[in-house]
Amino acid sequence: MMNLKRNKAKGFSLLEVLVAIVLITLGFLSMLALQASSMQYSSMAYYRGIASQVGNGLAASIRANPDGLSSYNYTYSAGAAVGTPGCQNSYSCGTAQIAASDIAWARQSARAQLPEGDLQVKSGSDFVDVILVWQEPASKGTVDLGSCAGTGISGITANTQCLSMRVKI
Repeated sequence: MMNLKRNKAKGFSLLEVLVAIVLITLGFLSMLALQASSMQYSSMAYYRGIASQVGNGLAASIRANPDGLSSYNYTYSAGAAVGTPGCQNSYSCGTAQIAASDIAWARQSARAQLPEGDLQVKSGSDFVDVILVWQEPASKGTVDLGSCAGTGISGITANTQCLSMRVKI
């Protein structure tokens, strides 16, 4: 009688080992998925920080040229060529030339530091809206398009990210 109980116990132990292996495997797969998500969100935060720096640099330039406020306008166009800043010496340039140069410098900076980076600038009576646009690389297609909602920017894809800021004068 002892032998019969022992044979049943051997099969039951093997089943417990298989269940334990499955549970451990699921745990490791979950940790890998968490690590991949963490890396993606870290990349997104990095690019958002760079966009903020580019926007703040343009904001400082706008505040330094308050007389040229109405000249700070640029409409985003995906893939548009970035012009060369034409005004190198602000003493010999008008306020509109300084504004065009500031926008060109900011566009060059966005292109250099952000993947497919660019911007849109719209001036108001006492403010300028700056919207930085870039393509989030290696996105799983789950990026929230809400960051670009209400910006009036066309050509938004699943990987497009936007950072909007209003510069008050």
